[in-house]
Amino acid sequence: MAKNLGALALVALGLGSSLPVAAAPPCAAWDIDYALRANLKLTDTPLGQGDGVVRIGPGRLVLRFQDRDGSPGGAVQMRRYEMKDHFSVKTRTLFWNTTVTNDTRTRGTPDEQGVIASGFMKGNELVWSTPVRGYRVDGSITCNGAMCGKFGAPPPGKSEIRIGPSPVQFSGFTFGPGLKKLGMPYTFVTKTKVPKQTSHVELAGVELRRGCAK
Repeated sequence: MAKNLGALALVALGLGSSLPVAAAPPCAAWDIDYALRANLKLTDTPLGQGDGVVRIGPGRLVLRFQDRDGSPGGAVQMRRYEMKDHFSVKTRTLFWNTTVTNDTRTRGTPDEQGVIASGFMKGNELVWSTPVRGYRVDGSITCNGAMCGKFGAPPPGKSEIRIGPSPVQFSGFTFGPGLKKLGMPYTFVTKTKVPKQTSHVELAGVELRRGCAK
């Protein structure tokens, strides 16, 4: 009797192992998390002495893609955008030597549904149909030197800086194969009187992780 029960148990196990395993449900949408780095181009600075390009970052970006036949595609939402902006600009003229150090963070502001901007995929390009919502820069700026407080340069010493929030229209993102990498050409983002400057940003990103949107 015991042998028969054991045989039946083995048969049951064998049958159980042959049952199909339920496939994971498909994603309704995909979240892809990117690490960002950027170049910031400065123009219209006091006497043109701070004009140039500085490297900023790191930054983070989360894009939510619609599912298209098991892969990300279609409509896209920006769910997170932030960038660390830490750089120094040194100016040297015949009479003035000045260093301005920027220590700020840039981010977009999501709406009630967690959306910062919306767009759609067109081939390998993400075309933005709305601007980045609530684009803002917060932090501090420190000025040391003879030009501080003159010609639109920030005041001497350390001071708080707040730019925005305001809508900013990003240029399209171009993606590499499999959406693993992205890039955005120089795009206007801010123009301020103190510090006097116009800023354009160029983005490059690489995928960190992806998964079904929650």
